Amino acid sequence: ESVDTKIKDASFLLQYPVISGLVSTDAEKEINLVLEKIKNQFVEASNERAATRDGALEHPYEFLQNYLVTYNQNGLLSLVMNQYSYTGGAHGMNNRIGLTFSLKDGKLLSVDDLLKEKNPTYKVTLDKFVLKSFQGFEGYYGEFKGLNAAVDYYLKTDGLALFFQQYEYAPYSSGFPTFVIP
Repeated sequence: ESVDTKIKDASFLLQYPVISGLVSTDAEKEINLVLEKIKNQFVEASNERAATRDGALEHPYEFLQNYLVTYNQNGLLSLVMNQYSYTGGAHGMNNRIGLTFSLKDGKLLSVDDLLKEKNPTYKVTLDKFVLKSFQGFEGYYGEFKGLNAAVDYYLKTDGLALFFQQYEYAPYSSGFPTFVIP
């Protein structure tokens, strides 16, 4: 679904997924609750930010959200939601959210949920992989100490994509550092 609205000095274009047709209607409801919550949080934060506008800026504020389904197989649905806010300055700010759900029960899955049972020491392997990947990454700040429990990720057909927010480990110009583990 999408929302396209304008208010004084601000525009909103939000595209967000609504899941339907699952065997489990309970799972469908759970997934849609999470997706709706993310959309509502972004709308609320954007409206608050737009309300503080003093009118002195040359360009209107912009708030955009879109998504991409990256994996929908083997009882799992994974997608990426991108959020963009321009509230003045040299460039807008981007935020990326990776979401992976069990289609059986609608549970939002962490990396731990996916990997711990098969490999209890998976975190050590992932930390080494990410550190090695960052070594060749242009603009890397050199501050990676290991993955936290709420690591950002999504699934792709060719593997697990771990990603980091802009400015987290590299400059804005580097985008979202993303490393795919087969």
